[in-house]
Amino acid sequence: MAEVTEIERLKLEFEKERAEQDLALRAEELEFKKNDPNRRFLRNPLLLAITAAAIGLFGNILSTLYSSWLQDQKAESDLILEVVKTGNPDLAADNLQFLIEAGLISDQNDKLTAYLNNRAKGTGIFLPEGNTISAESRSGVLGLLDFIGEAESGGNYNAYFGRANNRTEPRFTTMNLQSVLDWQRDATGVNGLPSSAVGKYQIIRRGLQTLIEKASVDPEFTVDPELAVDPKFTVFSEKTQDRFALQLLEMRGLSRFMRGTLSAEDFANNLAKEWASLPVVSEITRASGQNLTPGQSYYAGNGLSKALVDPSEFLDFVKSVRDPSYSNKD
Repeated sequence: MAEVTEIERLKLEFEKERAEQDLALRAEELEFKKNDPNRRFLRNPLLLAITAAAIGLFGNILSTLYSSWLQDQKAESDLILEVVKTGNPDLAADNLQFLIEAGLISDQNDKLTAYLNNRAKGTGIFLPEGNTISAESRSGVLGLLDFIGEAESGGNYNAYFGRANNRTEPRFTTMNLQSVLDWQRDATGVNGLPSSAVGKYQIIRRGLQTLIEKASVDPEFTVDPELAVDPKFTVFSEKTQDRFALQLLEMRGLSRFMRGTLSAEDFANNLAKEWASLPVVSEITRASGQNLTPGQSYYAGNGLSKALVDPSEFLDFVKSVRDPSYSNKD
């Protein structure tokens, strides 16, 4: 029995000694970690905060870029679907060619161009007819946009009211829509400009807000799906301004005019209501009771507006949009 007791005693002493050695090793390890300069550096609260902020910022940038890319891709896809609603493969192909040439869609790797070049007449993709700009009149509509832009701003995408020659202060074509809206608000509310009109088509703040808001809540509102925009991400670029102007044409009756259910005179007068530099082309009466004669701005008398285009020239141009041969008629 004594022998067993002695063995147990020796065993306990051995385990005690081993435990003490383990504790010593752990103490040395903890002391090393405590004095390790690299560990102290990594545990620095300021460094950790800066690192976390940098990772978060990088993630936000990637998210924003990806969201913008997805928006552009969807918009172009929707626009392509819209313009092939012709009921005719040849007209659909012409409309696609128009979008490419006008820079309204990108053609990565020239896939669309290859399709159009290899397509046999009478074959190809198309959808049932919708409210699209026909191939026959596509150049006329672009020409009308240029006609309006020339009258409004000399064709300058960075113009603003009173500064048709502005190029860089500010450069609207690099600003997002929210920044443009903020600038317009300050221009009239703080800096005293009499009008908030900006860009090639001199779109006023209220008009820009309407385009953004309606396109955001009603996808059927716009003839161009890319106008369903995010003010924080969408840039007021040349392309965006052209598309907004096309939407304004539609709001003033472009599709009805092209179908022949709206006369050239009424369409021209509608455009004069949108753009002050364009004249009315027939005698009309404003809602205020003011009678207007051909050649006057619809906003004549407000101290700011004056028609800058001959009414006969304007009406002839409008007629040529629907009938390209009209300009060649006597």
